[in-house]
Amino acid sequence: MQFRLFMILSSFTFVLCASTGQTQDMSMELDPLEVRPSLATPRLSLPTNLTTVPVVNPGEYFVPPYIEDIPENKYGELVKMGRNIFVNTQVYGKRYVGNGLNCSNCHLSEGRKANAAPLWGAYGMYPMYRVKNREVVTFQERIQDCFKYSLDGIAPTVDSPEVEARIIISYANS
Repeated sequence: MQFRLFMILSSFTFVLCASTGQTQDMSMELDPLEVRPSLATPRLSLPTNLTTVPVVNPGEYFVPPYIEDIPENKYGELVKMGRNIFVNTQVYGKRYVGNGLNCSNCHLSEGRKANAAPLWGAYGMYPMYRVKNREVVTFQERIQDCFKYSLDGIAPTVDSPEVEARIIISYANS
């Protein structure tokens, strides 16, 4: 049945093209996928968010700020609280933790070590689409997921002191 329908439609297309005077072979049309706009010369060059800006000079490594450089003010207190929650989650975030892990068990060297899930690398990446969540999540929601899945506990609210302090320590390490 489908083959018969295909043959009828093909015949109709051939007759229609012949009656309009089109003699061009339809199979020789240009495939629109072959046209690549990136190869075309732009009329105007505008900066995009795809512009690469190096964070450090080539060959150098990013070094997070030292703990001794935490300022002695209200901001510094939040940074220290975030560090305490991060390093000793069992004490400072115990109401949300269901296992014996701390944040620093996954994020090595207090979240400061390169290539080991560093916080300074994560802060600027959100919001982002996560396949696990099947949606775009914010940095706060990602921290909630850490408590829920990695620490096998319950997710703190986005405005909880634990989440706010984790955001501050992530920002401070950036």
